[in-house]
Amino acid sequence: MVASRWKTARRILIVYVLVGFVFLVLYHFILRPADPDNPLVHALFYVFLPAILILAGGLLEIVYEGLRWILDRFREKDEEIQDEYADQTT
Repeated sequence: MVASRWKTARRILIVYVLVGFVFLVLYHFILRPADPDNPLVHALFYVFLPAILILAGGLLEIVYEGLRWILDRFREKDEEIQDEYADQTT
């Protein structure tokens, strides 16, 4: 029961973030230039602002994980090269 609630909450959050991202793109390229003083568009922007921030935080976390993975690969290769060099010199 608890797992299904978590899955439902996760799906709702994913949909919220995706809709927020689509709204941000529409807001930036279509809605705001068409009518910059529309109060409904401004209200929707602030409704979806947390989704936009969540998406930015998620992308930042993905970039950090990718950089950490690349750094670990370089460290492993460096250790392999040092081990090979140590074997050749002895």
